[in-house]
Amino acid sequence: MPPNFYRTIVLKQALKYQITDLIFHSAGFLRLMYAMDSKKHQEYEKHNKIMWHHFDVKREELKAFEYYQRSIMPYIANKSPKPHMTEQIQTYLQRLDLVPKELRSEQFLRIHFLLRIYVPMTQYKWPETVSIATEAISYYQKKPFFPNRIISIFLQQRILAHIMLKNYQGANNDILLAEKYMPVNSKGWFKLKELEVMIQFYSLDYKKAWNSIKTTLKNKRFDSLSEVNKETWYIYNAYISFVQLIGKVELSPREKGALKQFRLSKFVNEVPVFSRDKQGMNISILIIQVLILLYEEKYDDLDHKIEALMKYKKRKLSNISLRTGYFIKIIQCLKRGNYSKTKVIHKATPYFEKLENIELDLSNQGMEFEVIPYPILWGYVQEILTE
Repeated sequence: MPPNFYRTIVLKQALKYQITDLIFHSAGFLRLMYAMDSKKHQEYEKHNKIMWHHFDVKREELKAFEYYQRSIMPYIANKSPKPHMTEQIQTYLQRLDLVPKELRSEQFLRIHFLLRIYVPMTQYKWPETVSIATEAISYYQKKPFFPNRIISIFLQQRILAHIMLKNYQGANNDILLAEKYMPVNSKGWFKLKELEVMIQFYSLDYKKAWNSIKTTLKNKRFDSLSEVNKETWYIYNAYISFVQLIGKVELSPREKGALKQFRLSKFVNEVPVFSRDKQGMNISILIIQVLILLYEEKYDDLDHKIEALMKYKKRKLSNISLRTGYFIKIIQCLKRGNYSKTKVIHKATPYFEKLENIELDLSNQGMEFEVIPYPILWGYVQEILTE
């Protein structure tokens, strides 16, 4: 077996799969070995060239990663929208576009795609989002060596865009496509199922949502999920229970019996992580409690829950979107209108009109989670209210 055989194999594989760090270090090691052999001058020059080329490639990768990190850093502590970041990311993209093609590695291109798709998403340009996601998916589907996870990332972005465009058939088609890239019962598979239920909620297909939620909660791998991931499903279950209570989903007597086992107090105990102030989904928990208490006409408890929601809004004002802020004001009108339908609608209408003029942003669901869009919930509230 020739000297440096294994190092040569490693370098060959690293070049095939474009693993920049491994290419750089393998080529550097082989360069050193050939420097000690007077008969291997040509091999020395070859590997010297490979090493320095990938040194330059790595430098451009590091720049791209820095731009990506600087793009997400402002959202770590505060997830509220930041319009100025769109302009900043466009500047980053302009700089990356100046990089020579021969220095654009696969890692570089992946970051470039992620930054590109971020721009239309923050501007609510959903057709453009679909276009870039489609371009990325097509590109990676032609690559035999790329992880399925990367294709799944862009499929999820395209699914969100389809939902925003109310193209639910397109979203469902992408769910089926994404399932091919996700091992069944993996963490990514459960995340995909969350998106599937979101489609069903937003398209008002509550029967399918009920079946999806029921199946997931009974999945043998459900208990292996993190507490945060499990709590998302408990929240879904609370909302499907609410729409069943108000008669928006047709279920068999047996299915209705299963939903009747839902208890608000038990639900609150199931979501301790999201119930903490620092969790954006705490809003969806408080809202569903208000809706169920309203349906049950437990007005004393409802008064306390509305007060809790208002205190939360006051504490987290800078971290709450205008859309959620207006919906909280609508909920406050329940108490201000003494739960009288006419009075509540009169007081809430100005806030609802403002809410309707604000685009729903599914790309930032970590901030506030509209399990069911606020306008639909407001319609249900009006149906529940009496004079």
